[in-house]
Amino acid sequence: MDAERRRLKRAPTRLMALVKVLSTGKARRALTKDVSGVGISFITDEALAPGTQLEVEMQLPDHPHPIRFTAEVMWLRSVKDPKHLYESLSMETGVKFVSITPQDQQRLKQYGMLNAPPS
Repeated sequence: MDAERRRLKRAPTRLMALVKVLSTGKARRALTKDVSGVGISFITDEALAPGTQLEVEMQLPDHPHPIRFTAEVMWLRSVKDPKHLYESLSMETGVKFVSITPQDQQRLKQYGMLNAPPS
């Protein structure tokens, strides 16, 4: 991902997520790096190949119900020379939403807009 191609800003955030690979049922915890209205990126300890379909559950602060959605892995990269403790995990993964309720998508868009760094 050399050039920035995103149309929506992503809000840097650290939220715990439960990520399940749909084809195997294998679940793992992940730590989000950023969120937007169209996708998220997260750090995990295992590589997930592009095209992998996932079921994700995550909790936004100050919201009573978790957000659940299906997503597709779009890219991944190794986290090199970690600068933070959470980066001891090995892979950063970017996903796009495949199926998400309009309400949950709006909550993520709003969260992203309210928490995005200034331009």
